[in-house]
Amino acid sequence: MNDRKHPDALCLLMVGNSFADDAMTDAYAIARVAGVREVQIGNLYIGGCSIEHHLSCAQSDEPAYDFCYFDEKGEKQKRPATRFSEGVAFADWTAYSLQQASHFSGMRETYAPLRALHDATEALAPLPGQPFYFHMTWAYQQNSTHGGFANYGGSQAAMYRAIVDCTRHEAMASGLFCGIIPCGTAVQNLRTSFLGDTICRDGYHLDLRYGRYVAGLTLVGTMTGIDPLCLGYRPPDVGEREALACRRAAAAAIRAPFTVTQTEA
Repeated sequence: MNDRKHPDALCLLMVGNSFADDAMTDAYAIARVAGVREVQIGNLYIGGCSIEHHLSCAQSDEPAYDFCYFDEKGEKQKRPATRFSEGVAFADWTAYSLQQASHFSGMRETYAPLRALHDATEALAPLPGQPFYFHMTWAYQQNSTHGGFANYGGSQAAMYRAIVDCTRHEAMASGLFCGIIPCGTAVQNLRTSFLGDTICRDGYHLDLRYGRYVAGLTLVGTMTGIDPLCLGYRPPDVGEREALACRRAAAAAIRAPFTVTQTEA
């Protein structure tokens, strides 16, 4: 499925939102410590942005985005009032990811504009023919108060199953994507560990230690082909036992993106 690896370079544009921001934040350091020579990850960011809204912004090309990227020192920067076309032109991206807004992520009818968004992005790409990945987001914490949780009856399990269904039957069945960045399954795997259902900071965004770390491991492992168990970087506030759980959760998600795997550490 993930058949176009770049173990010596990671140059990914995420057409995303705050969930993409969670996934990218630790990814730069993870990749550099692993020896990836060239690393650039960008995120065309609008909070809660859906596929439909991204498509509208791509078509109007209004300066609607906060564009997030890493500078030469590896520090994350944010450039406000950025146009869709400017984000796509920012670098010679060698891969792109698309995703659905978290509250719509398990609702099949909301994926209808996906092909049009893919085509609009590809039409602007500096390098033609680069691969697209689908960024699979995660279900909310069981006690989340996010209004969109009602779409899934307030059930984390139901939301995760719906996300898997949409990823499988709407995103991957479309033929638009060469692979999945399975952050949703990595997060669900980690919830089976001793950490439990505690890796969100507000019920839906990932916490700044384990949640963002497991998402970053999943992103880097997917894009480079490096087994997350071999990714040695861990944030300073993440202990060895917790880091091992995160690595195992990410590795299992890449191997089996549609199945929850019990995580031991």
